[in-house]
Amino acid sequence: MRPVTGVSAITITGVEPAFFFGAGGLVIAAIGLGITIARHRDERRERRARARFRVTLTPHPGRANWGGLILTEGNVMNVRVVVGIKNVGDRAAGATLVNVLVPDHLESVRWCGPNGEDHPDGPGSTAPASGWDVLKDGERDYPAKYLSRTIPEVGIKPHYALYFTFHVNVPDPGQGEARVPVRAKVQADEIPEDVDEYVEELVVRVARTES
Repeated sequence: MRPVTGVSAITITGVEPAFFFGAGGLVIAAIGLGITIARHRDERRERRARARFRVTLTPHPGRANWGGLILTEGNVMNVRVVVGIKNVGDRAAGATLVNVLVPDHLESVRWCGPNGEDHPDGPGSTAPASGWDVLKDGERDYPAKYLSRTIPEVGIKPHYALYFTFHVNVPDPGQGEARVPVRAKVQADEIPEDVDEYVEELVVRVARTES
């Protein structure tokens, strides 16, 4: 039998080795492309993810009756209000600025603990608000001053609470009620670009008990 000439080596399966090298390269390229697509998808999702805040303002628990009126026996009351912040978005927020606005005639406005104790980071100090930050109680307009604090980070799961307090002069029994409008404004770099800040308002109502 004459030897076969002019034919390259053939594997036992009848497939050229070069085929395996070429197919392997295609598989590796496909895997790399898949990883790149997934990475770009994650980056787009990260760019779209935003922090979104749900902000609440409430008198300290147990202070107000079902109608929202706080009753006291004295003619001056130390009122505490809770600023509640919940991140309901899909991204944690970094440094988050909280501004609380109150009428500029109020005295002893400061940050405090849940029971009115001193805040571990200090009471803070108020500063005049801008001219367009006017507070309304339904009857009058008040120029405002503000108290600020920065939360280092607002994650997605926790609920954050800041307490502040101020003195209110309460009318005599039968002379109506004190009405104090307050406003909380919360902002961070990670909120949606079309949102400047999240705002919540409350009118604190205080009256004397009938003797």
